[in-house]
Amino acid sequence: EARPDARPDGGIRLMTRAVVGDERIYESAHIEMGTFDWKRVVFPARVPNDAATLTLLAGLQWATGKVWFDNVKVTLHRAPRAVAPRPAQTPVFKGHDLPRLRGVGVFDSIDEAGLRLLGQEWNANVIRWHLIRWRAQARGDLLDLAAYDQWLEDALKKLDAALPLCEKYGLMVVIDLHSPPGGDMAPGGYIGTRGGILTNAACQRRFVEVWEHLARRYKDCQAVWGYDLGNEPHETAVEDGLLDWEDLAVKTARAIRAIDADRAIIVEPPRGWGPAGLGTFLPLDIPNVVYSVHMYEPSAFTHQGVHEQRDKQPWVRKVGYPGEIEGKLWDKARLEAALKPAIDFQKTYGAHLFI
Repeated sequence: EARPDARPDGGIRLMTRAVVGDERIYESAHIEMGTFDWKRVVFPARVPNDAATLTLLAGLQWATGKVWFDNVKVTLHRAPRAVAPRPAQTPVFKGHDLPRLRGVGVFDSIDEAGLRLLGQEWNANVIRWHLIRWRAQARGDLLDLAAYDQWLEDALKKLDAALPLCEKYGLMVVIDLHSPPGGDMAPGGYIGTRGGILTNAACQRRFVEVWEHLARRYKDCQAVWGYDLGNEPHETAVEDGLLDWEDLAVKTARAIRAIDADRAIIVEPPRGWGPAGLGTFLPLDIPNVVYSVHMYEPSAFTHQGVHEQRDKQPWVRKVGYPGEIEGKLWDKARLEAALKPAIDFQKTYGAHLFI
């Protein structure tokens, strides 16, 4: 039983604290407030290689009430590994010969006029085609894999119809499995705990099978540039005995490579969506991988109008750039600082980035 006290975000805490120099890095479980019986809680914690100490914290913070913890278990999921920097002269795999990729993400509602506008008038050369299953389409049962398969087949028919048009208008296509088997909207996308992709063995098996199916279906399609395995993975929990996002990505990529050796496999780090996610990530031992992050900083600028559109409210531009945004000066230097973890990853390992 717990109630907020000093602050509205107070509550039950089960978390780790890693100390790296003067920095404190916290990872925590999500536990709701209120009164409830015993429940199982699982959460992952990544320990930086240069951490001096790691402390497990349990109790109440900025809250009143009582809480009991029992059968606490800590499992080492993966030991630290080292990856040698890539020699500077080694060619970087891109999967294309263009000087720069320029494009947008699209939904399957786009028509030929929209594709023509992107390719011929806006000079785009790539689109990220979202295979996204809205919650209303799932009808509440995210673990019904037969229903998922039917949704996916219907979605792929729309992609099939669009691919010749994409080739016609000079648009390379990234196939983005935005909604994986068992996927539900989570803080970082559709790969999270609220569905089943990291907590249900059948969903993980189906995830690999789906990508095998996609690779067989599109390996000879000239318009397809790459396979984006999953959108903004967010490891809020990984069930015992199942694969975390990195291991699942490796297993899936190897299955794809057995079918399609050439196309780019695009992998996003499991710490949300931003460039900082590559700061604790290491390259996968898979050929022809492109790494991706989503740059939403500062979010007050990048997402203005997004929530208004969702809530059907009028949008008036309020935030400009460069300038002061939420008390900080955002200019070219701050953008470079925000992107630094991704740039360092790119330079150290000779990686191609897709942002």
